[in-house]
Amino acid sequence: MHEFVHIIVNQINDDTPRWLNEGIASYEAKDNDENWIKESVKNGLLSNMIPSFKDLDTGDDFEAFFKCNGYQYSYTIVESIVNLFGYDKLYRLIKSPNSFLEVFGITEDEFQNKWINYIYKIYYN
Repeated sequence: MHEFVHIIVNQINDDTPRWLNEGIASYEAKDNDENWIKESVKNGLLSNMIPSFKDLDTGDDFEAFFKCNGYQYSYTIVESIVNLFGYDKLYRLIKSPNSFLEVFGITEDEFQNKWINYIYKIYYN
């Protein structure tokens, strides 16, 4: 399922950032252990080491993506988009991944803050 989702995302936009592409594939496939995601994100929150979207866009460097807990964080970014904004906004972001203001009505920094607030509520407890 994970790889199939990549095919669909790449049909919509073959220049989707790594975090968005992997996040959608992981979220839709539900192929990662929930405890792994929760513990990784909680540890990042406790150590104040939450990556930015740019940090997570490692291009073809899967090793760097994995080392920064990219799968776990990307999953939560997509989860937050679906829960806070809906699938329509997720689709629009795939089509225009740098258009946060047009898609969500907020800047990228404001969106990042919304995501961090979301993961605090969901994963910090």
